[in-house]
Amino acid sequence: SQRGDAASDTVMMAYVVCLFDLLGQYFSIDQSDRESAGSILHAVLDDMEHRYMKAVSLTEYASAAGISISTMERLFRQSLQMTPGQYLNARRIECAKHMLRNGSHVADACFLSGFRDYSHFISDFRRHVGITPARYRKNQTADRYSAGNRPIPRSVCS
Repeated sequence: SQRGDAASDTVMMAYVVCLFDLLGQYFSIDQSDRESAGSILHAVLDDMEHRYMKAVSLTEYASAAGISISTMERLFRQSLQMTPGQYLNARRIECAKHMLRNGSHVADACFLSGFRDYSHFISDFRRHVGITPARYRKNQTADRYSAGNRPIPRSVCS
């Protein structure tokens, strides 16, 4: 019956709440530690957002935040479910896509978005987007012209 299902759902929820309470006591992470980790992660992400197009190593990002590379890796994995390198790659791919949509050549999109190696860029782009950058650019250009719009001038990601 529905009433029995509701009762078992309530009991299950109570067990889950107790489990989380026990886990919280076991790991005893207090609020100030969580806030500190959040502000450190925010500072690293802000730094990455401003410098992802430059040749900045992950070690430099960690040092600028006053943490070790392993601490930075742990914060990213816990909060974003990805490594700092994966985050930077994804951000650079998004920038390259923006540039390609706006008419930039593939090589320009590669190097201006922060990639240092053309073949690495091509393979990463294909892995993330599912098609090559040249095909992506061609598809975007065809879509733009078929809609009767004028081409958008080239620009670097903002």
